Amino acid sequence: MILSYLKARYEDTFNMNELVLEVNKQIGTSYNSIKPGMTTLFSDILYNEPSLYWNRDIRLKTYTELTNLLVNNRSSINELPDESIEHFLIGYKAYIEITETLSILDGFGEDDHIKARMHYIPTYTTLVEGCLTNLYRAIILFLNETTTKDFASQKKLRGILDVLASNGFEFLTSDINVNIRNAINHGGIVIRRGSIGYEIHFTYTESRMPKTDILKIYELKEVLDKIYDLCSAVILSSIQFIQENFDLIKIGFTEPNKLHFDILALNLSYPTSRCNYISLSPDGKQINLDFVVKDIKRTKISELATFILPIVYNKYPDFDQYMILVSNERTNTCWIRYKKTELMDIINRKRSFAEVLKDCIERKDFVYWEPSDESINEMEVKYHRFNNFYFEDWNIKNIQDVSTIDSKKLKAEVFVGEDFDRSKIMSIANKTIEQLKSLKNVAQPTMRVKHGDMEADSIYLNIFRSDGRRGKNLLPNNTNFVCMIDYNLSGDTTLKFGGVTKSIWIQYRHERVGKIRLAWRE
Repeated sequence: MILSYLKARYEDTFNMNELVLEVNKQIGTSYNSIKPGMTTLFSDILYNEPSLYWNRDIRLKTYTELTNLLVNNRSSINELPDESIEHFLIGYKAYIEITETLSILDGFGEDDHIKARMHYIPTYTTLVEGCLTNLYRAIILFLNETTTKDFASQKKLRGILDVLASNGFEFLTSDINVNIRNAINHGGIVIRRGSIGYEIHFTYTESRMPKTDILKIYELKEVLDKIYDLCSAVILSSIQFIQENFDLIKIGFTEPNKLHFDILALNLSYPTSRCNYISLSPDGKQINLDFVVKDIKRTKISELATFILPIVYNKYPDFDQYMILVSNERTNTCWIRYKKTELMDIINRKRSFAEVLKDCIERKDFVYWEPSDESINEMEVKYHRFNNFYFEDWNIKNIQDVSTIDSKKLKAEVFVGEDFDRSKIMSIANKTIEQLKSLKNVAQPTMRVKHGDMEADSIYLNIFRSDGRRGKNLLPNNTNFVCMIDYNLSGDTTLKFGGVTKSIWIQYRHERVGKIRLAWRE
């Protein structure tokens, strides 16, 4: 009884009616409700850019073919294979990650050549291999239930495409260029400046002979958009099929494994409170649920734990502790942890929710961070970055904002080359401080910091000889490390032992020049 009550209370935290209306409007259904776990999936596709540009024709054809397969083979199909569900979820998770990457990278005004290298080429591979290959494998594993042929053994992209094309899903294969994928994977990419912009040369092997396809960068972007919209449509059609045939999913939750955790995470998710993943502590005695929520109030977090954790305990009663981590774009991660005995007491009505929560708070198993209520420019915060500075014989790189609420602080690495002495280091240090101290830093989304174009209160510099992948630690035996510089407008440092351990700090040679403190390696 208590578990049904908690489940109902949790369901009431999300307004289902609005989503049901939107689903019915966009895909022509007449649902009265959405099945557990499907709300977040539907919402991801129907409400978010660029997902909402899903290919309408592909969505309908995929859904129709899946439904026809089931209708024509209903006597032999009693459930969706676990492996099919698993591959669908892998493809869906890859899609969510790609979507987040696209939304971030599209905001950068980079040169086309850089966009191709950083964005388009890696995203093409991830879409085709991480997302589509898994979504398509989920379909052929379902197809495998309808035939005596061994479709399940097809695990490579070309074989998967051949199976789909010969079994009524040819419309899912026409836009997938395996040769481009092969060229990317096998190092066959050359980007050249043509007469009207950059071109990408994709070189691959066909019948043991090299061949090359040439695309302009805008053409690759068009291909990328088309494949992304194809992925969106396949996911949406799969969601619709599962929604209408939910009885085919027969996950028993009898043991803690990744598939069961992924299904449970979906079932516990709503668009306003998404369970990203479920994991175990290293010793296997604690189960952790990672949530992203819209409402980060203290009372909402305690409610979430109260609604969710008894349900999780009921499915997996063998852990000692049950923990929820809760994050939001305006606060640091909060968390709450209940003991197994406390959840047993709640379910058996031996103790009230309030009593258990009180004990949890007293032993410091409830950590809460107040969300920042500072008005911020979200786009400025999202895309702000510090440029590197390059001079004739020295560089400033990796500038970071390490400000606090009442102090503007910047940190950077400086590379001075091999030819230097103390006077040159002091000159470079002073020039670097002048270069950095008036740089504008921006607000932080999760906490208040001093920000703007006012003069910095503190600047921390790590001076190195060369900018290699290695040799950037501050250990006294690192010959690439020259010194640390701690500049403070007030003249007084706020760093204890320069931000390193005391055992390292005492090995440096220390010097003070005006408002600058130096810690030399030798």
